[in-house]
Amino acid sequence: MRSNFARLANASQAIVSTALKQLQQDLPGERFYGFALCVDADATSCYWSANSEESLIRYAEAWKAKTVERFPDSSVTLDQAIGLHRDDPSAWTYDIEYLSDAEATTQSQRQLNGIFGEIWTAAENSWLPNIWRTTSTRKKCLRALSSGINQYRAISKQDSTDQSIVLLVWINDPDDPAENQMLARLTNSESQLAGFFYEPEAE
Repeated sequence: MRSNFARLANASQAIVSTALKQLQQDLPGERFYGFALCVDADATSCYWSANSEESLIRYAEAWKAKTVERFPDSSVTLDQAIGLHRDDPSAWTYDIEYLSDAEATTQSQRQLNGIFGEIWTAAENSWLPNIWRTTSTRKKCLRALSSGINQYRAISKQDSTDQSIVLLVWINDPDDPAENQMLARLTNSESQLAGFFYEPEAE
């Protein structure tokens, strides 16, 4: 099991590396600010999503227009719409379908999800109580993904790659939304996260 979690970390590092490199080659005019390894609530599979400042503005403008059309009295501003969607990978634009050459990233993603399968099969066959082994395996999977992101950060620093991009392990529909912020702090500094998470304006 331990070697599987190490393999999971290595596979997640490969996805971040190959996907970001390809995105930046395909879209040199876009300023990417966020990349997320997105998992289901139980952490049994993974896909990635990314976004740029330009794409965020386009999405926020469209969202604001639809909101005003539906609710004419709405006072939502563009800045509020941008803030609301900046930290929401489900609203981000870019995924594997946007890559001009997705072969390497597709292989990495298949490998990663294959490792997920091996990990959970081993957990199901464990003699440990179901609740304990499920909770423990989920936590180890999330930590392994975070470790893979940090491996990428360490390598990219040596290559003088821009370190401002927020790199996340993101749980879709978590039981506790604060868990995503906790995970974000495992892979980003406070300066990198500054202004990333939405904070409603005080009335």
